[in-house]
Amino acid sequence: MKIKTLIEKALEHESVWEMVDHAVVLRLQMSRDMYVEERDRLINIRNMRELKAHEDDDWNTLVLDIAALTRVMEIYGAYLGVEKGEAND
Repeated sequence: MKIKTLIEKALEHESVWEMVDHAVVLRLQMSRDMYVEERDRLINIRNMRELKAHEDDDWNTLVLDIAALTRVMEIYGAYLGVEKGEAND
């Protein structure tokens, strides 16, 4: 069987799409976790000294991106039947 035919057959099943949906949520969560780590790093710097202009811009962007990713995960999670708090774990 050709790989193209195999993929076409697999995409006919709902379980494949559920797996893709969960992979998307996982990737969103991984991105958000990476942004949280960077935000926390900047907070630690801010606790020692004033942030430079570019660091302050990064911090502001990260805060907005984290909120946006959290919101998307909550919406996507609701579609997948995930409880609201689970998107924040």
